[in-house]
Amino acid sequence: MNKYSVREMVIPRTTKVVVTVFMFNIVDLLIVFFVTMFGVKLSSAIPANPIFKLLMVLASLMVGIFCTSRSIKNPGIRQWKTVIWAITEDRGKYYPIRYEKRKKHARI
Repeated sequence: MNKYSVREMVIPRTTKVVVTVFMFNIVDLLIVFFVTMFGVKLSSAIPANPIFKLLMVLASLMVGIFCTSRSIKNPGIRQWKTVIWAITEDRGKYYPIRYEKRKKHARI
């Protein structure tokens, strides 16, 4: 007989699996790679001096790294999602600040 009941063998659905290569998430590596390749293609399409092209490729590499980085306050969300949220936020809504007066002679 099996000593485990069916209720104990439930697999949790909140488990997240991440494929990593040398401690880096493979999706993050792909994002950095494709953003850098976009910068290389863009720099080769623009007629400019080689120093400007090199700076453009380095800037695209830094943009790719910024897009994949996660903030300290919310490590579950990538920075590019936070930037998109901040851009699309409705700036016409204002929420009241709750202010409560403290008593002058309150005991601590």
